Amino acid sequence: MNILFLNVTDTLHPKPHQGFTLKEPTFPPLGMLYMASMLEHAGHTPTILDYQFEPDPTQKIKTLLPTTDLIGMNVDNLCRDLQQRTAA
Repeated sequence: MNILFLNVTDTLHPKPHQGFTLKEPTFPPLGMLYMASMLEHAGHTPTILDYQFEPDPTQKIKTLLPTTDLIGMNVDNLCRDLQQRTAA
């Protein structure tokens, strides 16, 4: 099964791929990484799409959707509006 995890973060701040350096510590999505590792060990194919490091996450999602069986998304109140738009 192909599983897509979306780490939806605030896209209003500059991103590393835009030539900016992060002044605040950035933490990897550990929960998603743990789940992806367990799913991969069980024979599935997980993919993590981290909005913070993806230049065009909407286009990337459109590319991955045809081969995706299941989608998981993080929940963070700071990015709630962005997450609602992504889910739509």
